[in-house]
Amino acid sequence: GDQHVRLHIHEDAAAERQPLAAVALVGQARPPYQRVLADLLGAAGDAVVVREASGPPLHRVILVPFSGGPPRELLPLPPDVDGADLAPHERTLVVTRLKENEHDITLMDVATRSEIWTLAEPTDDAQPFFTPDGQGIVFISDRTGCESAFYTPLRNGGSAGAPVMLKDFGRNRPSVVGFGSDASYLLRVSNASRTAYWSRIDARGNTVNAGRPLTRRCTEDSKGGDWDPDGSRVAYLSGSFGRADARIVIQRRDGTLEREIPAPGGLSFNSRVRWSPDGGTLAVISFVPVGRRRPTYRLDLI
Repeated sequence: GDQHVRLHIHEDAAAERQPLAAVALVGQARPPYQRVLADLLGAAGDAVVVREASGPPLHRVILVPFSGGPPRELLPLPPDVDGADLAPHERTLVVTRLKENEHDITLMDVATRSEIWTLAEPTDDAQPFFTPDGQGIVFISDRTGCESAFYTPLRNGGSAGAPVMLKDFGRNRPSVVGFGSDASYLLRVSNASRTAYWSRIDARGNTVNAGRPLTRRCTEDSKGGDWDPDGSRVAYLSGSFGRADARIVIQRRDGTLEREIPAPGGLSFNSRVRWSPDGGTLAVISFVPVGRRRPTYRLDLI
């Protein structure tokens, strides 16, 4: 028979979690891709907001009532939208749009389906959420060099001031959950996936000092450090897992940068670099698998 996609609503309690409601989102043979916008309920608390994509170019935000009534379309979305949040009054939507490997934040009017305001800066701004009173948005940005939470007040559909930093997470990775019922801002925070360090070893005392990261770029991962044969330089991989910005970095022993070489594809957990015995060549494990193989490339340093 028909396939059904259902959303189960659970009570958040210490006791056994029993479904409070099950909302049928789709009732057709081939349901479109659905994503529930985190913690988004209608203003009356009687519906859930869902981002729907049934194939390009159709992306839209729909309101699905718990009563089982038909969904109501709020707003069609451009295909480059990566995340969204609906204001408590349901008149404005804030979205994250991917622009040349960085994210911009845009406010959209639900009624007119038009863009109101865009935070377009040479930074990566993402995961926007309206404050519970709808008077501002909180988002994650790398504008300090590290990932931090920022707040921007809103007035008359646009920004009422420059973003204000709330918390700097350093090399940790914040993932926003949303706002709780008491207006607390909830996040999941994880450590950087991989970090390569300079560290001194005391062979006599059998100790290793804490060291320092090879890269000072908070928003990047680093791995695969390897010394050249004479110990004067170290080569390692730097970039962000899941993004096509990986580079081979060569640093001198004193920590100064000698050169950076763009690497194909994105950084992966298996990619690494090794020096040749004469110090003139690097072997690089492929960043992107080719079928089931992960080729090794030769890079001659000129």
